[in-house]
Amino acid sequence: APHRSRFVNVQLSLTHPPQRQAFLGTAFHEAPRYYPLLFVLAGTGMRLGEGLALQPGDLDCSSKTIRIARAFFEDGTLDSPKSGHGRTVEMSQSLADTLTAHELLRKQEALKYGWPELPSWLFVSKTGAAVDPANVRRAMLRVLKMAKLPLHFTPHCLRHTYASILLSEGVSPVYVQEQLGHATIELTVSTYGRLLKKKAPGALDLLDGIHGFESGSKVVAGAAFAMGSTWTPSAGVPYVQALKMEPAIRIERTTCGCLRSKWSGALFLY
Repeated sequence: APHRSRFVNVQLSLTHPPQRQAFLGTAFHEAPRYYPLLFVLAGTGMRLGEGLALQPGDLDCSSKTIRIARAFFEDGTLDSPKSGHGRTVEMSQSLADTLTAHELLRKQEALKYGWPELPSWLFVSKTGAAVDPANVRRAMLRVLKMAKLPLHFTPHCLRHTYASILLSEGVSPVYVQEQLGHATIELTVSTYGRLLKKKAPGALDLLDGIHGFESGSKVVAGAAFAMGSTWTPSAGVPYVQALKMEPAIRIERTTCGCLRSKWSGALFLY
């Protein structure tokens, strides 16, 4: 079977922070009941089913973390997340404040709508039942229209938006992998590889900066003096023998060749 790329089409995410802010700002005003959930999806990268299955006890707003222990699937069943096990994700202070306010609102709604007790789920309808995914999609479509954003975006695109913005800003792929719940770093890189920074201007200068290297002949002359040797500069030939190198303490095994990319450019959503 032909290999299918896991690359995400950038058109399936709000790749620019202003677009993301426009979406969330519009959701706050036009869909206030769904705003906390949409903020969770855009602010943690969790899947819609994982967000809908959150319970108040999963939140730790003081440490700004959320425990993802379960997920609703398209057929309505409740099970462990797609990765097969739970994970803990981090959130911003703004999202933590939003969820703190949301919990207070739930208590007010229990009195307003006459719920006999607080629902088990963090995000509920006016009847106290778990939110229907179809209603989330309808609310998101309404927000997209009001924000004048592409209408083909779905709640899952907020997951791609989260990863796309972080990786394009230079955040470690390993961190993004753990937040998304990908089984391997290879899955993260193959999905979002186009967004990783390919160049690092000035990065190599950091190697010299670590040891406080100076430019020009001062370094070489100083090294030669420290070793009690005489150095006579020759044009165009840097004198490196006088530099004292660290001995090799541990030799790592060699790799068995290079990892070859087979990305075809075809769109594949996981």
